[in-house]
Amino acid sequence: MDTTLKVGSSATIQNCNTLRDEIVARLDQYGSVNIDMSELCDADLCFAQLAYATVNYASASGKPATFHPASHEYLSSVLVRAGLSPSLLAGAHEPCLEEGLLP
Repeated sequence: MDTTLKVGSSATIQNCNTLRDEIVARLDQYGSVNIDMSELCDADLCFAQLAYATVNYASASGKPATFHPASHEYLSSVLVRAGLSPSLLAGAHEPCLEEGLLP
């Protein structure tokens, strides 16, 4: 059984702890979670870190966490600026760093 978590229009340091708690609780309760970012228009490095940590946590626990839409243009640019690959959102089991952006 899976569930969907709607992120809303903002995913910043102001609400990332709440989003993290919701993701962990839903993964524990349902076994998988779909993270709906269709309304997202404001995100910061805190959410990029949360996305990375979510993929790590889900991969380690064997519970899928899927970001929709996976090709979210705005969040992809935030991930690139954070040194992460936008493929992180495409259901990759292993989070990966964008080549050449970090030492």
